[in-house]
Amino acid sequence: MEVPSIKNLQQRALRLVQDPEQLGKLVQEADAKAQAQQSRLGAFWDELKTLLRLLRAYGTGRYRDVPWKTLLAAAGAVLYFLNPFDLIADFIYVFGFVDDALVVGLVLASIRGDLERFTAWERSQEIQTSDG
Repeated sequence: MEVPSIKNLQQRALRLVQDPEQLGKLVQEADAKAQAQQSRLGAFWDELKTLLRLLRAYGTGRYRDVPWKTLLAAAGAVLYFLNPFDLIADFIYVFGFVDDALVVGLVLASIRGDLERFTAWERSQEIQTSDG
């Protein structure tokens, strides 16, 4: 595998957000890797989990109030996170996740408002479910 280019990530992210089945598989794979690397993810753990829930909800059609740009950025960040041969290969102990954390962190910061809106929507769904 090679270091993914931004254009390659954008193209793959676009295909993924248009294919709910593949998006679901991506989220499942990322969730497994995140679980395995939880101690390394530190401060990003909660926001990454929120990002994955957002992608899952979009893929299932439950949540559609998200800008296209946010979807592509989120899917691209997850693709980068999953690529073991990105800028710094993941198998290089300690340093292998530095670039992943940087990329994911930048994306999380850029879509924070959309993640907050999604979290508010999740809470509203929980309230509606408990009321019904």
